Amino acid sequence: MKSPWKTECHDCEFARHLRQSHLFGVRAKRTFDDAAAKYLLDHQDKVSIESDIYHLERLMPYIGQYTLDQIHDGTLEAFVRDRKAQGLSNKTINLGLTLVGRMLLSSRQFRRQERLGNPRGIRAFSFPSYRFLSKLDTAATDPVAGCAWAQ
Repeated sequence: MKSPWKTECHDCEFARHLRQSHLFGVRAKRTFDDAAAKYLLDHQDKVSIESDIYHLERLMPYIGQYTLDQIHDGTLEAFVRDRKAQGLSNKTINLGLTLVGRMLLSSRQFRRQERLGNPRGIRAFSFPSYRFLSKLDTAATDPVAGCAWAQ
């Protein structure tokens, strides 16, 4: 992953965006790639960080270039379809989707703290909206799925 924080030019650009957000309320659009880098830095002491890196490496080709407000079920649909085609279980796919949800939630809290300030470190909690896979998604291969009592 490339890090935009390494050049002096970026520092000037960051200062300009910070000034615009403070004076005019204009916020910079962050990409999922940027959010992933921040998430990994913030959670580098996590026991399962290698698992998160594994899932992020699989997610990046699908949603890495999107801004955070563009990520939804539709943008993740190709990821889910391709992972199912590879024969992976729903649990494995759901682990990647859960990671996306945690990152979006973490990013939203960071933006809120950036905008409002958070002197006490109070954390508001809400779940992002996305759909998990279930056994009903594999109903095409299940002979019982067509029965009315199985619904």
